[in-house]
Amino acid sequence: MVMSHTIAIIGAGPAGLMAADILSRHYGNKASITLYEAMPTAGRKFLMAGKSGLNLTHSEPQNSFLERYRGNRLHMLKEALNGFPNTSAMELFHRYDLKTFTGSSGRVFPEVMKTAPFLRAWLTDLSERGITIKTRHKVTGLSQDKTLTILAQGKESTVQADVILFACGGGSWARLGSDGNWSTILEKNSVPCDPFRPSNCGFQVNWSTFMVDKWAGIPVKACQLGSGSQRSSAEFVITRSGIEGSAIYSLSNALLETKNLQIDLSPQRSYAHLVEQLSKPRGKESLSNFLRKRVNIKGVKLALLREVLAAEEMNNPTVLAQTIKSLSLDIIGPQPLDQAISTSGGLPMEALNKNWMITSLDGCFAAGEMLDWDAPTGGYLLTACWATGKAAAEGIIHYLK
Repeated sequence: MVMSHTIAIIGAGPAGLMAADILSRHYGNKASITLYEAMPTAGRKFLMAGKSGLNLTHSEPQNSFLERYRGNRLHMLKEALNGFPNTSAMELFHRYDLKTFTGSSGRVFPEVMKTAPFLRAWLTDLSERGITIKTRHKVTGLSQDKTLTILAQGKESTVQADVILFACGGGSWARLGSDGNWSTILEKNSVPCDPFRPSNCGFQVNWSTFMVDKWAGIPVKACQLGSGSQRSSAEFVITRSGIEGSAIYSLSNALLETKNLQIDLSPQRSYAHLVEQLSKPRGKESLSNFLRKRVNIKGVKLALLREVLAAEEMNNPTVLAQTIKSLSLDIIGPQPLDQAISTSGGLPMEALNKNWMITSLDGCFAAGEMLDWDAPTGGYLLTACWATGKAAAEGIIHYLK
C-alpha cells in the first residue's frame, strides 16, 4: 500500500509517543510514522520519573489544575489541557488494564507505582499499529525542505518528511536524553530559543561541615516555608549541597528571585507561646533537652537553629522564638541545570501558530517540555507533555488535510 504521508517525530518521550498514538489512530496504515530517539530505548526520562512512584496527574478540579501553569501565551497550553484533562491521563493507563489510585494529597498514581508496565504496553500497542521507533538515531540537522540529518551507528544519513514534530524534551537530565541540543538545530534555521533555566530544582546552601556530615539526607517535617509571597507546607530534605524536596520545588520561582527561604519550624505554636515556654527556668538541663520538652524542637530542626544563631542567641528566649517562627536561610543559587527536575526556557510559545506549528518552519511542529512553559511537580508536567503531544498531532492532521 502506498503511504499518503511521511511523518517524522523527534523524541520518544511522553509528548512524542502521545503524538504517534493520535496520528496512528487517525491515519491507520495510510501514513508512515517514525519516531527518532537518540537514546538506546524510548522514554528513558519517563522511566526515571517513575523510579520512586510515578505521579501521573493531579485530581483537583480542572479550573484549579489549569492555574498551576506559568509562562507566556498560556491560552494555548490551557486549550491543550482542556483537550487532554487530568482524567485523560488516568484513562490512558486504564486503556491497558492498569489501575490508578488517588492519594491523600490529590496526586494520582498507578497501583503498580512504576512506569515500566505502562510503557511496555503502550510501545507494544504502537508497534502493532505500524509505528516505527528508531533508537540510537540522533537528529543533527534540518533544512527548510524538511530534510533531517540523522546520525546512527557513526554514520550520517538524510530523511525527508511531509511533516516533522519536535518533541525533544527540556534541558535537564542529559544522560537520559534531554540535553537541549535541539535548540542549535532550530537556531540555525532562524528560530530563536530562550536560554534554559532550572525549574522544580534543589538549591545550594553554604552548610557547615557538621550540618553536612550529620544531617545530609534527613527530611525536615511539620514546618511551613515561604519565599517572597509564595508559601508551602510540604517537607523538604537537607542535602550535602543544600536543600531539595517537593516543598522546595514548589517555591523554585520565588527562590530564584529572592535567594532566601523563610522557615517556620513550629507552625502549630504562636510566637507568644514560644516566648512563654522558652522563658521558663532551665536549671541544669541541657539546651537540647529543654527545647525538646518545652517546644518539641529537636534533631534536624535544632541543627538548623544552631546553623544560623550564635551560642548567646540560642539562650535568648525572644531571639530563639523569633527564629523558630521565621528562620532565614540564605540561598547561594539553584543546583546545576542538569539536575533540575524540569526546565523553563527553550522554544518560545510565541514561535508557534495556533496549530502548534513553528511559524517560520512550514510543516515543523513542536510539543512537550522543549516549549517555554512551566509547572510544579505533582503530575502537572507529565499531563502537559501528553496534552501538547495530542494538540500538536491534531495540528498535523489539520495541516495535512
